[in-house]
Amino acid sequence: MARLKVTRLKVVVLLLLVNLLYFGWVQVGLPPYGVAADTPVEPSEPPRLAQQIQPEAISEVKVMSPALWAAFVPATPQPAKCLQAGLFKDEQGTALRDALVAGMPVGTWLLNPVVQPARWIVYVGRFADPNAAALKRAELKAVGIRDEALRNPALVPGLSLGGFASEGLANAWLEQLKKRGLQKAQVVKESPELQGLRLRLPAADEALLQKLKAFEPLLAGKALEPC
Repeated sequence: MARLKVTRLKVVVLLLLVNLLYFGWVQVGLPPYGVAADTPVEPSEPPRLAQQIQPEAISEVKVMSPALWAAFVPATPQPAKCLQAGLFKDEQGTALRDALVAGMPVGTWLLNPVVQPARWIVYVGRFADPNAAALKRAELKAVGIRDEALRNPALVPGLSLGGFASEGLANAWLEQLKKRGLQKAQVVKESPELQGLRLRLPAADEALLQKLKAFEPLLAGKALEPC
């Protein structure tokens, strides 16, 4: 009987030791014996830093602003386009040609003789002052009739209601406007037929336009326009 009690006590102690070992294995593991717990333990910062290679080289990453990014990334070049300017009278054209031959790459420009036909417009005016012209413009706009810029300073202040290459076309448009209630308009010749030279840049890119700036005085204020 006494031996049976001793045996039961040993079993209880053994079971207690087994439970303690299992508890330690589950909760914290037993590294000295090469045993790792099933539940991973989140390491603290010092062990993480110890695992890093040259942790002192790590720096904060900042997002670059769009403006700063644009300063580092080159802009997409604009495609070349056809531009022209003119007309230039004989003396102006000769001086411009000589300068372009000396300072612009061959094949990047053309200076061709052209005939610019006379221009006829449907005209309202002249008015006593710009204010009167503005009032008439607002009146016409209210009924759906719009004006365009005058090219002949002698007709200012006044309104051009359309430009045409012939007097007949201008008169036909005037009749249409009269049906819409327009009064006191007439067809006038805004500019006569002109002969001269027209500058043409078949493929003008940014680099070519920069070179052309040196010749702006010879362009006599004539702006470059799409071909």
